[in-house]
Amino acid sequence: MKVSNYKLYTSKNKINNNYTLSHKLMIKSGLIKKISSGSYIWLPTGLRVIKKINSIIEKKMESVNFNEISIPILQDSELWKLSDRLNIYGNEIFHIKNEKYILSPTNEEIITYILSKETTSYKELPIKLFQINNKFRNEIRFSNGVIRTKEFIMKDAYSFHIDINSLNETYYRIYNLYKNIFNKFKLKFNIYKVKSKNMGGDISHEFKTNFNKESDIEIAHIFKIGDKYSKIFNFNFIDKLGNKKYINMGSYGIGISRLIYTIVEQNNDSKGIIWPKSISPFDICIIPINFYKSKIVNEISKKIFYKIKKINIFDIIIYDINKSIGYMFSDIELIGIPLILIINEKNTLNNLIEIKIRKNNESKLINLKYIFNYIKCFFKKN
Repeated sequence: MKVSNYKLYTSKNKINNNYTLSHKLMIKSGLIKKISSGSYIWLPTGLRVIKKINSIIEKKMESVNFNEISIPILQDSELWKLSDRLNIYGNEIFHIKNEKYILSPTNEEIITYILSKETTSYKELPIKLFQINNKFRNEIRFSNGVIRTKEFIMKDAYSFHIDINSLNETYYRIYNLYKNIFNKFKLKFNIYKVKSKNMGGDISHEFKTNFNKESDIEIAHIFKIGDKYSKIFNFNFIDKLGNKKYINMGSYGIGISRLIYTIVEQNNDSKGIIWPKSISPFDICIIPINFYKSKIVNEISKKIFYKIKKINIFDIIIYDINKSIGYMFSDIELIGIPLILIINEKNTLNNLIEIKIRKNNESKLINLKYIFNYIKCFFKKN
């Protein structure tokens, strides 16, 4: 990617002092832009982060035999009347077309309803499904940018089981999988065992990140629901002894929007964001000094850029527009790209490239012939 073809949307403007640090950084680094109260657009850099997070979560879910689906956001409100959650959620639900349809805040009703029609034998169980999609909630109180909004991104997953033992096995596998995911994202988090309340069942676990002394942020919640929705939608089977049994269900959510917010909150310094390598919008940035004045800088910068791009392993961007050194560094360090290659005429004449590591601001000179090996080794490390 070239900066000449990719608008960064970074901002040097002063941000409202009432905003939290993470909210400020997400705006200044060009991840999001506020449209109206409780509504944000995810700009190109923010969307790149979302896609990387989604890709990791998708692979993790598939590793424990969940199949990806896509559930419609527009849903028949009659399903929600049957579960009484239309009444429980009240004004938090978006209604359209004279309340015939709603915009989905979650999907326990529709997924149970569909599977009750499509499952013909208990031998098909367990069934494990997930999706990553936008959800809607008519929030009245908005806070901290993307933490509480009318529209948000969520990974929701559902499992259906012949008995409680099978449910327990999947439930605690997801419990451990979530710990693995959040550790990969370098998050500090706590897990709390809590009552399920309106969701159903007796047991659930909240995953919360440390935000401040007054308020932890919930980034994920898993529920051992049991047979609540199966009874509502008559999702049952006849066992080997001829007895009618209801399906046991689990529900597992991760708030993607909140996840990004908390990662930014926990990974930053005075210059900007410090992304974990696995989810940075770009892996490498080339900053060429006097790109349009120095022939050798221009040639070496392009050579490295196209060679890394051809390998097709790392996401690379080159700052190929005419800006001052300070301006370029300010942008790239604000965005939080893990590895910066600084190419100037003096070093290139000596076959050297300056490397700067964003995480600790360490700089070193590397011989040009070793640069690609260095990059590979750098990203192999955790």
